[in-house]
Amino acid sequence: MMHKVAYDLGGEVYSGIFCTSGEFSWPNPRETCANRIVRPGDIFYADTYNTAYMGYKTCYYRTFCVGKPTQRVKDDYARTRDWLYAAIDVIKPGMTTKDVADKWPSSPDVWSDILIKHEDQTAGSNWMHGIGLTLYELPLAWREVSLNNPLPLEKGMTFAIETQLGTIGIGASRIEEMIHITETGTEILTKWPIEEITIVENN
Repeated sequence: MMHKVAYDLGGEVYSGIFCTSGEFSWPNPRETCANRIVRPGDIFYADTYNTAYMGYKTCYYRTFCVGKPTQRVKDDYARTRDWLYAAIDVIKPGMTTKDVADKWPSSPDVWSDILIKHEDQTAGSNWMHGIGLTLYELPLAWREVSLNNPLPLEKGMTFAIETQLGTIGIGASRIEEMIHITETGTEILTKWPIEEITIVENN
């Protein structure tokens, strides 16, 4: 259904519209071919990565809950959103990718329950990547590389920034904004509301 909507709106889908739900969504499995039924109470996220409009690529996660979310799901979502906006809030010309990566917690500290022991195990978890004519463009921000090898941020650059957090056996929140760097800060290009998890009524 998401592929059809993209095509109907003039989008070009390359490799990427990704959906997962419930306990399948944490740790992030990248499994797009499961026949799992979406059930009441499930958390669900989708990403329109590597889909283009007028030649420009997108990367855009949003998280939903089928019915009322539990307090644990709401708490995980809130932390995911706070990590995302802590990074966005420091971005402006003259800052570096280290300034962005500094806003995210140590991966072993927050993900030890899924056996994370080193930052290099978490590529694509909390990170920022350039986006435009290709899906992953430089510069990128990720704790493993950016804390010791910062790259400058400049006016006119565009990025996708994504963060995630989950609970084993329940699922994960994963959210993302696409931004454009202006003279004084950022312009948010993505429009779907992000303050709270989107509830889908299971009628």
